[in-house]
Amino acid sequence: MTLVWVNVSEPLPAPPLVSKRDVVFGVCLTNRQGRIGDLAITAALGWAPGLRVGFTVTDGVIVVAADEEGSRVLDHRCYLWLPTVVRRAIGVYQPARVLLAGLPSEQRLIIHPMVMLERLTAPVHAAIVGGTE
Repeated sequence: MTLVWVNVSEPLPAPPLVSKRDVVFGVCLTNRQGRIGDLAITAALGWAPGLRVGFTVTDGVIVVAADEEGSRVLDHRCYLWLPTVVRRAIGVYQPARVLLAGLPSEQRLIIHPMVMLERLTAPVHAAIVGGTE
């Protein structure tokens, strides 16, 4: 193993602030049937296999919540199948990566299309590398 030493002539930037929000993030790839899953998020939400969930589409995202009348059930691995009509409502066509945000205190899973993440990060990236958003 070779160690590489870097001479930093300027002080290092301050470390990023720690989030005070009750949120757990993940990124996953939907398969052809719209299957998604992230065990860290479902564990943080306290969701277990067999939980019935419902879907709402709002502001370009999918909101998933426990719902006794819901149209889908978490399988034995806590995977969830997103209905085609719900995926298409936010512009997610399989296979596609999505950003998952679990909100434990609200008992909600928010599913963002990656284009939303691209829009949110574009100004930061432009500031770092220069150029336009």
